[in-house]
Amino acid sequence: MMGTLYPHQILPPKNGKDIFLDVEPYLKAESPDLVLGNLEGALCDYPHTSKRVSAGRVYAFRMPPHYALYLKAAGFTVLSFANNHSNDFGYKGSRETRNYIKAAGIDIFGDKGEILYLEKNGIKIALIAYSYLGGHNSILDLPAARSLIAKAKANSDIVVLSVHGGAEGEGAMRVVNKMEYMLGEPRG
Repeated sequence: MMGTLYPHQILPPKNGKDIFLDVEPYLKAESPDLVLGNLEGALCDYPHTSKRVSAGRVYAFRMPPHYALYLKAAGFTVLSFANNHSNDFGYKGSRETRNYIKAAGIDIFGDKGEILYLEKNGIKIALIAYSYLGGHNSILDLPAARSLIAKAKANSDIVVLSVHGGAEGEGAMRVVNKMEYMLGEPRG
């Protein structure tokens, strides 16, 4: 998340222009073939959230669409969109986000059943994103996950997984070998 316009504008200085200034040299070091990030929030103009933010402890994040250009300038080449904020502004906000990211020249993936195939230097790469929410490949459905990974493996040289899950907060920093829950919901 790179700040938010919702429900109040809380953006980095200079409208986010320098948000990646300190990490950009690392993202671009040695001309990497792939720089993967997790886009947590929507880049859209659509103003209506699909969440009940008035319920407390429920957040919706919407960033300015031109921030897609900052992601590209920083060196990101591909973004996962499978997380708990990808649909903060519903289907319309989600599609707008994908369109802005693609228009900036960045690949984006994260829908249920989606495998993104890329080729770099003659090597076929498959990318699959997982989260615990509907509309994404589920980290809670292991048979389906295995099946999708097998399909990707059969059609590529390398399979890269992006996984967004787990509980949040200080009490969830070291949860080992058991299901994590957040607000009563299984998160992996």
